[in-house]
Amino acid sequence: MIIKYVKLENIRSYTKQVVEFPEGSVLLSGDIGSGKSTILLAMEFALFGIMRSLSGNSLLRNGKTKGSVELKFNIENKEIIIKRTLKRQRSDVRQDSGFIIINNKKTEGTAVELKSKILDLLGYPKELVTKTKSLIYRYTVYTPQEEMKQILLDDKDYRLDTLRRVFQIDKYKRIRENTQIVIREIREKTKEFSGMIFDLEEKKKQKKERENELKNVMTKVDELKPKIKEAESVVKEKKESRNQLEKGIKELNDLMKKEEIANTRLKEKVMLIHNYKENTEVLDKSIKELNAKIENFKIEIIKENESEVEKSIIKKENEYNYLMQKKVELTEKNNSLQKRKKEFQEEISIKSEESENLILKKNMFNQLQQELNEKENIKKKINNIEDEIKKISLIINEDYVNKEKSEKIKKDILKSDKCPLCSQELTAEHKKYINDLEAKKIEESIETLKKENERKNEFNDNLKNLNIKLESLLEKEKTADVLKVEIKGFEQLGKEIIEKQKLFNKLCLDEEGIKKEIDSINTKNLDEIKNKIFESKDLLKKIHKSNNMLNEKQNLMNLRDEKNKNMGEILKNITLLKKDVGEINNLKIELDDKIKRFKGIEQKYKKLKQELEKAISDETLLAIKKAGLDKEAEGINKTIKGLEKEINEKLRIKKKLNYLKQMRNWLDNYFIKLMSVMERQIMSRVYHEFNELFKDWFSILMEEENISVRLDDEFTPIIEQNDYETSIEYLSGGERTSLALAYRLALNKVINNIIGGIKTKDLIILDEPTDGFSTDQLDKVKAVFDQLNIKQSIIVSHENKIESFVSNIMRISKDEHISSVVSI
Repeated sequence: MIIKYVKLENIRSYTKQVVEFPEGSVLLSGDIGSGKSTILLAMEFALFGIMRSLSGNSLLRNGKTKGSVELKFNIENKEIIIKRTLKRQRSDVRQDSGFIIINNKKTEGTAVELKSKILDLLGYPKELVTKTKSLIYRYTVYTPQEEMKQILLDDKDYRLDTLRRVFQIDKYKRIRENTQIVIREIREKTKEFSGMIFDLEEKKKQKKERENELKNVMTKVDELKPKIKEAESVVKEKKESRNQLEKGIKELNDLMKKEEIANTRLKEKVMLIHNYKENTEVLDKSIKELNAKIENFKIEIIKENESEVEKSIIKKENEYNYLMQKKVELTEKNNSLQKRKKEFQEEISIKSEESENLILKKNMFNQLQQELNEKENIKKKINNIEDEIKKISLIINEDYVNKEKSEKIKKDILKSDKCPLCSQELTAEHKKYINDLEAKKIEESIETLKKENERKNEFNDNLKNLNIKLESLLEKEKTADVLKVEIKGFEQLGKEIIEKQKLFNKLCLDEEGIKKEIDSINTKNLDEIKNKIFESKDLLKKIHKSNNMLNEKQNLMNLRDEKNKNMGEILKNITLLKKDVGEINNLKIELDDKIKRFKGIEQKYKKLKQELEKAISDETLLAIKKAGLDKEAEGINKTIKGLEKEINEKLRIKKKLNYLKQMRNWLDNYFIKLMSVMERQIMSRVYHEFNELFKDWFSILMEEENISVRLDDEFTPIIEQNDYETSIEYLSGGERTSLALAYRLALNKVINNIIGGIKTKDLIILDEPTDGFSTDQLDKVKAVFDQLNIKQSIIVSHENKIESFVSNIMRISKDEHISSVVSI
């Protein structure tokens, strides 16, 4: 990884700055607090975003709402540009979305998405990038000045745990811990499974007992089968006998039914013969009476034709009915017209009264329209005032934020010894200057707030009055809409009145025509037509009477002839009936002989029926007994299957239990020990390489025979001075810095060697690595730089002598709280 440039906008003491980095060694030189470390922190932010050790509040310049960092670097022939942005939200500063460009291909993304892509590009394990910091980056590329010596002063357990994570050895510890959890779970599962199979043998015993019970039941069923078969045979035999008897009984019933029918027919024939004899006597008497009536008939003859008279009556009646019907229809039509005329008169009168309001409504509508012309003008004024209020609100909010910020700076500067803007040490004079400056800002903010609030109140009052006017106009607008609809209705009403008047006039004309028709009907002599009809009907009655008498005589003669004919038919029928009576008597004798052959059949059928019922009952009892045994066998079989299922499940659990016991034994006695051995072997390799590098770097920096260093088993530096162990606290400032730098460089080398795939091996950043060095020690730093053999090294220092060791120098200065960078 080679850094090409970094762009800072509103980052701490930088407003807008581009810093370009060439390959080789680069020195960031400048006074304390000039902004050197800010550049390094900005690069870390561009790569990994906000973390607990690198908050947005510590990066975004005070008084600014937005800021950004853009970083360009090369990795394996890939040109990469990444940009992250910061945004102030009330009292907090958060990351906004950004982008990454890889070989001119731009991808937008959230902070998390950008971080994931960077980790892939750098080849960093994601588990070694926490919310606090990126361990690989901090221990191989850039360690801030305050963290250089911190790793040596940390608790040994914390330091060892950190190194385990950096070298990814902590996974073996996690494996052991997780394995113990698994073993505990296996132990609990083993107890659970043991409890589940404790009654396995008892279940097997129960199954054996149920199988014996089933065997006994099936034996009983086998014993019943021949008895059931024998009972079924008896029932079958009895049913066949019953069927034969039922056929005989059916034949007997048929014969008795035929005999009954013959008796009925005999009675009917005898009754008919008796009735026919009575009818002959009646007919004979009736014929004699008819002959006497025929001889006594006298008839009057009329000349007029009946048909002509009837036609004349019909014609006159039709004429009379037509005239009467037409008169009734015309009268009803006239009454209907008079009723409609009255309704039209009333409707025209009502609508005429309503139409008188049209002029009043139009005047009211025109007056409202004039007032409503002001509505758009008032709306425009309201919008203008609302825009002004929003602008004033923004100014007020900004002044509140600035006031709170200044108050916070004043409060923080009294408590802190570091500048809240650049994190450098503060003098009393500088504190006073910042305090006075922020107090002045607070006064200005209060004055501005007062003026803007007065303006806002004035605008709010105007807005309230305008809204009242607008509401009044809106109500009037609704009234105008109602009037518009009413006016339209009145105009339509006028048209309706005209149409109604036309219809009324037409009704008057129709009424005159109907009256004329009724008068023309009344002028005809309806009574004369009616009298002629009555005379013709009287004549027709006389004709009918004469004709009826002739018809009556003929009818009597016809009736006499018919009765004579009936007399002959009856005498003939009596002869035939006597013959039928003889045949029926012969049939009855034949049927009696056949019935006698079936004597006693009903008693035999009754006895056989009782025997069949007993046989069926015996068969049913045997079938019920077998069904009971079958049901019992089914229940036992179901129990056996249930037990078999339980036993199989318990056997499966037993097998699983044996597997868990084997697994627990293997994890407990082999796997955990294997992880410990692997961890020790890797730690041993790391330790030996780390220890040698640490001693080499320290000897280069110190070159004193009376002091030496080494690492103990927990990677804690052991210092020996004049053959006696001594504590870090007793070392001079330069010796402590040498110890920390040697530890840092050794750690860098070991991490790069052990963790494969890291793509930041060509870059190292050293923040104030010579703090407290003597002149002789500074001379030895050049030898360190030469041995590093790294394509790009960036050193932050305020030591002028280091300028002679590096290829490129960038001078950083600060003026009026704004930093700038100049390449030399």
